[in-house]
Amino acid sequence: MNERLKELRKALHLTQKAFAEKIGAKQNTIATYEMGRNNPSDPVIHSICIAFGVNENWLRNGVGDMFITPASFSLDEYAIANSLNKTEISIIRGFMELNPDTRQAIYNVFSNAFNDEEDDILKYDEIPTAAEIEANYSPIAAKDLKGKNIG
Repeated sequence: MNERLKELRKALHLTQKAFAEKIGAKQNTIATYEMGRNNPSDPVIHSICIAFGVNENWLRNGVGDMFITPASFSLDEYAIANSLNKTEISIIRGFMELNPDTRQAIYNVFSNAFNDEEDDILKYDEIPTAAEIEANYSPIAAKDLKGKNIG
């Protein structure tokens, strides 16, 4: 592991001191790891992996890539793959630009309206009326719409 730690640090273009500071350790501690005098504890290994996006299996065993490829989502790629039109893309983007409380309220309305655990059949008579929605969910403030023209 000592060689992989050194390889990682050099790949990040960090000195031992800078590397140590990022994980809350001292420079001489990193030096002892790199020389093979000591092995980092599990919490230190975890800190290194979190701080630098390192694949723990690579760090411990030399297996796999050095860095973890972060999970990502591209709305544009999703739109192409699913043949979304401009209106559908605008709806998704608009929804995601709302504040989290407003998104949760909208999610709750749809989740409650279309989720039937007994037989998975949509029951449209269970969709709340406008009055029920207003009674159960706070109105969306104009500031939450981020200047979107909805009318």
